[in-house]
Amino acid sequence: MVKYTSQKQVKLEFFKHPFNNDLYPNNRWVKLSELIHWDELANVYSQKLDSNRGRFSVDVYTVLVAMVIKHF
Repeated sequence: MVKYTSQKQVKLEFFKHPFNNDLYPNNRWVKLSELIHWDELANVYSQKLDSNRGRFSVDVYTVLVAMVIKHF
């Protein structure tokens, strides 16, 4: 089964975390994440997954981010 969290959600700067430092807007990963159309990419990726059988997959967004990091 396909599990996906749309990236049309709260932006990173509104996310509260236990660390005192926020990511800078000029950080290369922040810039890259703004350039990628995550919802379109997730749609293409998930077309090959069977949404009616098996256990839930790892969130598609997590898989896509891992692949992007791997190729960098």
